[in-house]
This record gives sequence, structure tokens and C-alpha cells, in this order.
Amino acid sequence: MRPTTAAVVLCGLAAANALAVRKCCKPGMGLGDKAECVALPPGSAPFEAPPVVRAPGVLASPAPPITILYGRPQCPPGMLPLLYSNRTDRDGPIYLVEDGSLLLHKQNESFDSSVYCLDRFDGLVDPFICMEVADQSEIAMSVYPVGMIVSLPFLLATFFVYGLVPELRNFQGITVMSHVFTLFIAYLFLAVLQLGTIVLSTIVCISFGEPF
Repeated sequence: MRPTTAAVVLCGLAAANALAVRKCCKPGMGLGDKAECVALPPGSAPFEAPPVVRAPGVLASPAPPITILYGRPQCPPGMLPLLYSNRTDRDGPIYLVEDGSLLLHKQNESFDSSVYCLDRFDGLVDPFICMEVADQSEIAMSVYPVGMIVSLPFLLATFFVYGLVPELRNFQGITVMSHVFTLFIAYLFLAVLQLGTIVLSTIVCISFGEPF
């Protein structure tokens, strides 16, 4: 499923066969240190789109007209927005392809126009791209709380055994009951917290996020 867009503003009338380029922030604004939209200082260079190519290493000639859209893409599930810097030789330059996709030259990797936007960051035009999240971290975040939930019934059973058997209700047994009960409460809260991390983080982002 292709992601929807949080906010889009069309700049002027779209020319025929124009290449739509998405600018992350409104006119006169760029990306700050935390990738938020901030006002550019007076005298800042205007926003300019990267060169357009037909294929890697082949510039489009003549270059197509460009229409500016405003607004960041809404990343689909499993993807996170990351600021990609093209300011080093290792990263290499970025290009636009005639179909609107973004090409990272050194990595020979392209991104659909629905998952990126461009804007000025620290004096250069950099892309803000929805990147896939590593599967290993998602698996780990799911396995750990499941393991704790599986252990909860056994901890609870141990607590009741020590509480119901008279021979075990001595000082040592009460100590074991206290330890098991503490583990039960701790595992329960940790499991709920880890399983709800994704939902909670989404709610927090929506609650404290600022409009672009």
C-alpha cells in the first residue's frame, strides 16, 4: 500500500509533463538539527531541486519543468523517516529521475516519489526518506515480552503453592513468595510496556508533533 501524504500544497499551475518535486517544509523554511521545519536565516539560497537524469549517469536533456509540492510523506508501517546527507564523497550526489523517483548515486538505490521529500539542511539540499526498519529489532521486541508472559503462570503457580502448603509457609517460604510476587509484577509491567512501545510512540509523536 502506498503511503498517503500528510500535507500537500501545489505551487502554481502544474505544467504539462512537469516533474513534481516534494519540498518538506513551507516556503522560507528548511530542516533543523532535529529534522523539524525551521525558518531559514535571511539571505539563504533558494530551494533548488537536484539534477534530473534519464538513467544513472545520463542527464535529461532538455530538463523537464518542475512543479513544487509542499509536505512530508507519511511513512507506511515498518518504515521510519531518516535524513540522508549527500555532503560527503562517500555518500555521493543525489539525482531526480524523470518518473519522479530519487536516485542515490553511490548506492545505486532509488526511492519512489511517495516516500521522500527534499529541503535545505545545513546549507545543502538533502532528502528526507522513509527507510525500512530492520526486522531483527522488531522480532526481538516481540520475543522478549512473549517470553515474560509465558513465565507469568509459572510464577503465579509457585506463589500459590508456597501460600497453600502449610509446610512451606515458613520464613524461607515467605521469602520465596515475596521474590516470586515481585518478579510477577515486574515481568507483567515490562511485557505490557514493550508490547505497547510502538503504539505509545505513535501516540506521543502525534500528540507532540508540530505541523509542517
